[in-house]
Amino acid sequence: MKILYWTPLFWPEIGGIEIASAGLLQGLSKKKCEFMILTSHGRKKLKDESNYKGIPVHRFPIASALLKRDLSQIKHIIHKAIDIKDRFMPDLVHVNFGGPAPVSYMHMKTNSTAQTPYILSLHNSVKGMDCGRDTILGEMFRSCSWITACSEAMTQDARQIMPDISDRSSTVYYGLEMPEINPAPLSFTKPRILCIGRLVEEKGFDLALKAFSLIKDRRPEIRMTIAGDGPSLPSLKKQASRLGISSRIEFTGSIPRRSVPHLINQATIVSVPSRWREAFGLVALEAAQMGRPVIAAGVGGLKEVVINEETGLLVEKENPKALAEAIMYLLENPEEARQMGLASRRKAQNFFSPNRYVQSFLEIYEKIITKNKKAQ
Repeated sequence: MKILYWTPLFWPEIGGIEIASAGLLQGLSKKKCEFMILTSHGRKKLKDESNYKGIPVHRFPIASALLKRDLSQIKHIIHKAIDIKDRFMPDLVHVNFGGPAPVSYMHMKTNSTAQTPYILSLHNSVKGMDCGRDTILGEMFRSCSWITACSEAMTQDARQIMPDISDRSSTVYYGLEMPEINPAPLSFTKPRILCIGRLVEEKGFDLALKAFSLIKDRRPEIRMTIAGDGPSLPSLKKQASRLGISSRIEFTGSIPRRSVPHLINQATIVSVPSRWREAFGLVALEAAQMGRPVIAAGVGGLKEVVINEETGLLVEKENPKALAEAIMYLLENPEEARQMGLASRRKAQNFFSPNRYVQSFLEIYEKIITKNKKAQ
């Protein structure tokens, strides 16, 4: 099977879609799937053409061309993408919706010359979005062969704005390879809270700092690590200073992907205090793989990754007091915290496995391609 894979960003960019896509394509390549990746340059200075473990990768300045309304550049991207597609002759196109580069627009502009069946994978919520006939989203919903979403919450959001997709949509949860290192015991003598991710307002790391300030006097030995980089870093450092907790907060900056399991292994609790409707919550899964209990805001797909009072605790979003109380509860009940960590690791191994993730998409690919061949 030959699959043309449109995705907003791709490795070495690191984010939910990028991590999930890299694992998915590696797994499917072993199942007699041949891929061609079309994506954008992202924030890194990457070559227009490269190779990822044997898979050709073509990058275009999609976001900047559309933002600047550079018609000449847009036409160039469209013509080049059509040329690549015509030479590759895919059996199926897989389009990822979400992220900074609207590749769905480029797909629609390049799929008219020779209609190829395609599936659409949702990595963001579409709740409340317009899917009228004059919108790209509406056109894609109506013309695609299948729609997947990375959590049931995202699937329901899509079905809410267009009920007609109910019989051609499904939830396919992410699956990740387990880290090679073993989980370290949880430390309660020198507890450490970890927040990790891109430092942007919607991730709610300011709420974690506020929660920390509410418990700092009750547990003088507690520390917090905020790992990652982003536009909110300066304001978060100022907030920590203003709250009088700077000496107990470590800002690591950007962390290499290979170091993430080691960082999580140093934490007692991982906090995911998002204030937006998380599509899935990959950090929560990574924490579960290392046997860490997770305290997360009860938003979007996070409620499906973190099972309240079983693999972690869910709290009301935008509520630092509730977050602080949840942290104290786990610190004061270490055995319960350990059991939550063990349960979260078991779920990561058994339910969020890469084999299940790859097999789910393989079955969808085969179903759509077979159906298309029969219709020809």
